Amino acid sequence: MKPFVSWILTVTFMLLAGSGIILYLAPVGRIAQWSGWHVLGVNKEAWQAVHTNLAVLFTAAAVWHLLLNWSMLVGYVRKWGLKGLLFGPVGAAVVLAAVFVVATLQQWIPWRWIQQGNNRMKAHWEERLPRPPSPHAEEWTVAELAQRLAVSPEQIIQALQAEGFGQPTADDSLAQIAVGAGQAPYQVFE
Repeated sequence: MKPFVSWILTVTFMLLAGSGIILYLAPVGRIAQWSGWHVLGVNKEAWQAVHTNLAVLFTAAAVWHLLLNWSMLVGYVRKWGLKGLLFGPVGAAVVLAAVFVVATLQQWIPWRWIQQGNNRMKAHWEERLPRPPSPHAEEWTVAELAQRLAVSPEQIIQALQAEGFGQPTADDSLAQIAVGAGQAPYQVFE
């Protein structure tokens, strides 16, 4: 059982690292949704779900790993005692983790650089990808869009049909129409 749990931890860690890198490089949500941004055929929202669920699996596997190795951990505590816990590898690990948390919250260098890099990447995407007219514009229905443009829903439906977007209804959202046409929501809006 221990090798299985170790492999779950290893594989899940690698996938978490990969999805974390993708999310680090991803545009902000409104830009990602409006532009149809994706990596490997997966959009940002789905990458977030993958990352979250992998984190749950990783946490469960880590708890399982601790339970399987509990006697070894107890033996370590007995061998080193309280002094070993405070000043040995366990204490060093706790201090290192605490430094990362505090340094991130206090925005110390070089931890600040990591967040600044992420912010620069988000700004890069905002400059290069189309921006929605308002947050969550991809959720607008044809009827809502018509109201905002002061035209009838039928006029928009006719225009969408003429552009090859199928047979939308007044209740269809721009995102639904885009998915049906294999396009991004901004392309439906244009």
